Amino acid sequence: MSRQQEIFALIARLGGSKNKVVVDRTLCQYMGSLEGGIFLSQLLYWCDKGNGEWFYKSYREWQEETFLSEYQVRTSAKECAARGFLETKINKANGIPTVHYKLDAEKFM
Repeated sequence: MSRQQEIFALIARLGGSKNKVVVDRTLCQYMGSLEGGIFLSQLLYWCDKGNGEWFYKSYREWQEETFLSEYQVRTSAKECAARGFLETKINKANGIPTVHYKLDAEKFM
């Protein structure tokens, strides 16, 4: 086993696949930053997971999933909204005001 394979095996044992953040370079180029690409990648992943068209995610959840700060999430969400394919609103989730997201896939495409 090569040194690289040993390192990857160690990382897999420690974190497993649930701790990976995978982002396509095209999304980073489109958004103009690695952080924007990561946000958009997760946005595309979660857009079909909510109830209906909207899904919600706290800044803490974004941070745990992507390691993006609240500022980076807000900035990326504003960029997506400015491009016309993301709508946000604040509604309560579990009794706490939380940002809800709605991706307009048609406008994105």
